[in-house]
Amino acid sequence: MVVMKASSEAQCDTWTADMGAIMRPLVALLKALEPTLVDAGPTPAIAELGANVQQLKDALQAFAAKPLSQADIVRHTDLTNRAAFGLVQACLDAEVHPALIANVFLYYWLRASTINANVPEPFFQTPERHWDTVVERVAAFIDTLVHRTRP
Repeated sequence: MVVMKASSEAQCDTWTADMGAIMRPLVALLKALEPTLVDAGPTPAIAELGANVQQLKDALQAFAAKPLSQADIVRHTDLTNRAAFGLVQACLDAEVHPALIANVFLYYWLRASTINANVPEPFFQTPERHWDTVVERVAAFIDTLVHRTRP
């Protein structure tokens, strides 16, 4: 989403040179947002699914303790990037709106991040139930970033 909003190639290069400078405040925004999202909670079926997902995440943490080799990291990154770029191109060829593509990547990033960090499943399910609000807040964050770094 951030790169799509860049007003120039130079601005895009600046942002991608230090993604941590974007990701740290974005993660902080999402952590602060989650407790403000109040609702009746998940349905019993979704709560059960969440409990199962949490059990799976807990079981897989043992595998995560063994770090990947640099060669494996490079291989996985290359495969992931090729698949992602191929998917984006196929979506664009099918005239899928770029905002929908960005929304899917935001959802996937949040989902994968919460799994990788072994964040409790309810933390993910709450923003998921309020996805419109999450998208609005992230869009506002990106707009602020664009205006702050625009030449």
